[in-house]
Formats: sequence, structure tokens, C-alpha cells
Amino acid sequence: MFFILFVVMFVGHSQKDYSLCKGNIVINPNTAYTLRFNGKIGKDKSGIQSYCNLPITANNFIWLYFTPSHNGQMSFETLTKEDSLLFFLFEVDLSEPCEAITTKEATLLSCEMRSSKMDLLKEFPCKSSKGYLIALSVYKGKSPSVDFKLNFTPLNADGSRHLDSLISEGVLTARDPYQAHERGRGRPSKVFVMTDAGREKFEHSYDDLAVAALKFMSSKNGEHLVNEFAMSRAEELTRKGASIKSSNKSTLEKTKLLAKLLTKEGYSATTDKLGNGDEICQHHCPIAHVASEFPQLCEAETKAFSEILGTHVQRLATIAHGDGVCTTFIPTSVSQKPKTKVKEGAR
Repeated sequence: MFFILFVVMFVGHSQKDYSLCKGNIVINPNTAYTLRFNGKIGKDKSGIQSYCNLPITANNFIWLYFTPSHNGQMSFETLTKEDSLLFFLFEVDLSEPCEAITTKEATLLSCEMRSSKMDLLKEFPCKSSKGYLIALSVYKGKSPSVDFKLNFTPLNADGSRHLDSLISEGVLTARDPYQAHERGRGRPSKVFVMTDAGREKFEHSYDDLAVAALKFMSSKNGEHLVNEFAMSRAEELTRKGASIKSSNKSTLEKTKLLAKLLTKEGYSATTDKLGNGDEICQHHCPIAHVASEFPQLCEAETKAFSEILGTHVQRLATIAHGDGVCTTFIPTSVSQKPKTKVKEGAR
């Protein structure tokens, strides 16, 4: 998606000469640019030709520079009107990026002639401790400009997407954690929950047709059939969790295994310590649209949790009710009660 378009046009001699490496344009990631070639002619003096055998016919370059805010991966989109595009990508030290090109200390990551049609290169890993120089040139010199975009995705150490990228795309949002008691040591000051737009990016197991079918069933044959349907789904979950139920593991260990089972079923579940027990947090609900109309589904699911874990559980909040996360409290023993009060209206 193109967020903003900058037209780069340098007039006169007051601007830097971006056909030279030291005049490079510092670019922002995930931003679309239209970049004009200066029309320079003459021998290439940057030493770039020593890195690969592409046919450089003129010193008609556009030099770009990017420094990632986090470790991650990047890819590139380009479009020219007529010419093929010469594309060079270098990894350099942050101190003297252009000096590394001339001294041949830069690491060449890509050297490619690209067609005039916009396409995507493969994704390249990038480090926040390095800088990245991109050199563009048109092969025959007919195209006056190039449309360019650097796509950047921050990644965590384990390769998962960084929270910043998910928040910027509107998949996650930060909010204060729900709690009726004072926040204690170790409790997060912020939690990240999936937005409505984020949930739409996940496949829903039920859609409007399912809602219509259940409404029809309820109106024609009685609400008891909806209850039976909800219980049949819960019984299926209980069947899948039979090995957890029959194990000799502690309640905490069973809770973690149940969270893994729920994640496998599409609920993106995690566990956390809460008061005198633990809680299961379901960050996604594949039946949220249906459950908002038929809370029996959430109630039956809660009973299934209790059956699998072999202990009393308490539902604190649900996505179907408008909360950011479905949370279920599991006390360390049946006699203990959670300090957190049930949010009014939560099912």
C-alpha cells in the first residue's frame, strides 16, 4: 500500500547531487517515491562497476540510503516507463557508507537488471546496526524517472513480526489492561489487543450465514436447539482436550496445554499469572461475530474449559461482548476466588 507520494525534483545547483553516493537521498520505509534522473553522462566514478558485470553506460544514478530502526526484512518495488532498470543494493557500516563503496568494503546484496514493469525483489534481511545504499540507473537513459518503494517489516529475534509493524498496520492496538485491583509487580502497564480490522485479516469459521441459520433455528424450533448446538461444539472441544483432562499434570500445566490447543483451533491463546491463579487469554475469536448474537457459545465453551481442567473457572471478558481479549480465570484451588471482579455484562 502506498502511504504518501513524494516527487523529488532538484532544480539549480543548491541541492545535493544525488547522482553521486555522497548526495544520497535518505528514504523512509513503506513510502512511495517518484525519483527523477538528472541526466548525467560520463564515466562512472563510484567504483560500482567493480562489484558486478551489469552494463553501466552512464553516470546517471540515483543514490538512496536507508537505516532500519530494528532488525527486519526489506523488499523493493520499482517502475520505469520504458527502460530496464539497473538495481544495486549494498550493506555498509553506518560511519562512512559511501567510503565503503569506493574502498570495496561494502557488501553487495543484489546486482540486477529489472524490467520496466513494477515487480518485487526477494526479501532481504537487514540489521539496525547497518546502513543500506541503493543505486538505481536506467539502461538506455530514456526514462526520466522511476517509481520506487522500500517495504520494511521489523522482526523480533525469533523471526516473528515486531509489535511496531503490527500497530502501524492497524492489526494491534495498545490499551490499559483491565483490572479491578491495583496493578502489582510484574503486571504489564499496557496490553496489546487485536483490532476489528486485524480480526478481519484472520479467517472466521462462521460468517453471516451461520448467524442467519441459528436465528432461523431459534425462531422456528426453539432456543433449546441453539443451546444444544453450543453444547455440541463444547463437547467437541472437550473431546480434543481429553488427554489434558486425563493427565496427572498440575492445573497450571494443564492450563498451558489448553492454551496450546486453543491456539491450534484458531484462538491465539496465551496464559498469564493473575492473583491466586492463572488466566487464559484468547487474543482472537474465530466465532466472535456469531457469539455476539448467541452468548450460549461462550457459556458452553467456559464449561468445556472447566471440564478439561477439572476445576472451577470464571470467564472475565469476551471479544464477543466487545472486550479486546477473551479472558478466563483459573484459581489454584476451587476454594480460592479471584480478586478480579467479573466485568459487568461479560459472558
